[in-house]
Amino acid sequence: MPPRRARVAPRRLIETIGSDPATSHPTERVQGDETDQTVLDGPDHGQESRMGGSTQVMELIREVVGLVRQQRGPQQLFPSASSSDQGRSIAEFRKLAPPAFKGTTDPQEAEWWIDEMEKSFRAMGCTEEEKIRFATYMLQDRAHHWWESVERTMMQDAGSVTWPGFRMAFYSKYFPSSRIRELEREFLSLSQGSMTVEDYEAEFDRLSRFAPSLVQDPKSRMSRFEEGLRPRLRQGLAAVHSTDYDDLVDRAKNMEII
Repeated sequence: MPPRRARVAPRRLIETIGSDPATSHPTERVQGDETDQTVLDGPDHGQESRMGGSTQVMELIREVVGLVRQQRGPQQLFPSASSSDQGRSIAEFRKLAPPAFKGTTDPQEAEWWIDEMEKSFRAMGCTEEEKIRFATYMLQDRAHHWWESVERTMMQDAGSVTWPGFRMAFYSKYFPSSRIRELEREFLSLSQGSMTVEDYEAEFDRLSRFAPSLVQDPKSRMSRFEEGLRPRLRQGLAAVHSTDYDDLVDRAKNMEII
């Protein structure tokens, strides 16, 4: 019997002809045509025809996608940090009204400035990099010139600047050595006594900055803090395992109110 003839639905031919500036998407020209195709009897020929058509469509789609990517260029999945991001961060830091520091001959004024910086750091949850960036931004006049020279030396020696490193350099500049030794002795003899755990913690944190070699790692810091607690609290903490310094302090505060 003669072969049957069937009409095939219109096929879309997509041709990328440029980029529409208003939409940033390639424009498409759609051409419709109607083609008569001879459909031969037999299941094998029909299956081959359908598979061939599907392959051509997939190839056409891949070509169009490739052209679109070439025209648009590489796109970033995640925006990179820019100077405006850093500017916003500094602007946010300044909303806390941190004091500027121009230099001083009064150790108490220098210590007060460090305390104010660290209070702002805690409020914002600053990273170590942010602490350095924010604190050095607040240095002015003589203090700014001092930091420019010290920073070069620290970068050459260590390759980076940490907040503890900045703090020790700052103390070396604005604290006389006799005052630093006095604060070290205060830290060595510090005990809770009649203070609450919260007050003892505050004094421990303040004085430990002047004796970094005694609390150079979490374990030594926890051990030193625990030794200064009242005997009842110290004995209670010996029966439990604290995971870190903050956990140790929290446990001591809880035991204090029992």
